[in-house]
Amino acid sequence: MDKSKQLTQVLNDCLLRLQRGETVEGILADYPAQAAELRPELEMVRSLWATRGSDTVPIQALQRSRQRLITLAERYRTEPRPPRWRVWLSRLLRLPRRPAFRLGLLLPLVLAALAAGAAAAADSALPGEPFYRVKLAVEQFPLLLNASLPDRLALELAYDQRRAEELRSAMEQRQVSGKYLLAGRLEKAQTGWQIAGIPIQMEDGENAAPAEGDYVAGLLSIEPDKPTARGKFSARLFSGRGIVEEVGENRARISGIWLDLPAASGKLAGLTPGQTVRVSLVRTPQDGWLVQRLEVLDD
Repeated sequence: MDKSKQLTQVLNDCLLRLQRGETVEGILADYPAQAAELRPELEMVRSLWATRGSDTVPIQALQRSRQRLITLAERYRTEPRPPRWRVWLSRLLRLPRRPAFRLGLLLPLVLAALAAGAAAAADSALPGEPFYRVKLAVEQFPLLLNASLPDRLALELAYDQRRAEELRSAMEQRQVSGKYLLAGRLEKAQTGWQIAGIPIQMEDGENAAPAEGDYVAGLLSIEPDKPTARGKFSARLFSGRGIVEEVGENRARISGIWLDLPAASGKLAGLTPGQTVRVSLVRTPQDGWLVQRLEVLDD
C-alpha cells in the first residue's frame, strides 16, 4: 500500500478511536512506526474538541491534518533516511537545554572521536610524518598493560620488525632524515652491514663490536639522499617479569620460557620455583634468550 494512503487510513482509525474515548497514548501504542507523525495531529484534534465542547471534528482541521500526513509520507518516500548516528545526535541535542548539561554529555564524545581519528591517522604514519610520534606513544599502552613475559617479548619483537619496515619504506621514498631507533638481526651483505634490509655503517662504540647474527639496537642517523645510514649498535636488551617454574642446569623456565643463564654468573644460586623475578635478556643467534640480569622480587 502507498505510504500516504496507509497514513490516511491509520489517521481515520485513530480519530474513530479518539471519539470513542480512548487516550492518545493508548492509540499510538498500536502504531509505533507512525507515532511521531500521528501525535501532533491527534493532540491538535483533542484540543479542538476540548475547546468546542464537541466530539465533531471540523472538516477544515481534518483536511489539514490529512494533507500534512500525506506530505510527510511523500517526503519520507522520496528522501533517503538519515544515518542512525545523525538521528541519535539529534535526540541527544533535544535533552535539557542547560549548557553545562549538554557540554558534560558532548565533551567526552568529542574527545573520544578526536582521539580515535588521531589514532587511525597515526596507524599508517611513517617516520618523518606528523602523526608518527603519536603512533609510537599509542603502541606503548599494550606494553604497559602486558604483565605476561611471553606476551611482552613477542610484542616487542613485533614492534622492532614494524619499526624497521616503516624506516625502510620511508628511506626508499626519500622522505626521512634525522635519528631513529632501529633494532634487528645484524646481517652481512655484499655492500656491508645491514639490519632488516637497511644498509648501515657501524660507528665504533664503547662496548665490543657486535657480530653477524647478533640481535642489536641503536640510534640510526639518516641524511637525505644518502643510501647508507650511520649508527652505534649494541645488544638489544629486553626486560620483563615472570614466575620461576623450573630450574635446570644453567637455565630456568620462567613463565613458560626457557632462559639461559651463564654458569659463572651465579644467577641460579638460591633460585627456586614460585619466585617472582625481573629479568633483562638478549636474543641469541639461535632465537633463544640469554639472561643478562636477574632480580628476585619476592621469596
